[in-house]
Amino acid sequence: MLMRLIIAISLLFFSLLLMGGLPVEQALYRSILAFLLLFAGIYTAIFFINIIREISHQHDTSEASGKPAGTRKMNHDPEQNKR
Repeated sequence: MLMRLIIAISLLFFSLLLMGGLPVEQALYRSILAFLLLFAGIYTAIFFINIIREISHQHDTSEASGKPAGTRKMNHDPEQNKR
């Protein structure tokens, strides 16, 4: 899905450059450059998002494994803890 979107944006950019009067070689060069920048940016962002999710998932599981099941945080108010 993202690949199709990147290709569509690059083709639109290429056609706009051609309509703007640039030679075919220069328009092709710029549209390929735009494709590579979009591809690298989006997939690098996806890579880092996956790393962050993995780290937070490991952090959540390590916290959950350290506590017995069914424990809750105690309130700092002693009156509420008695209930």
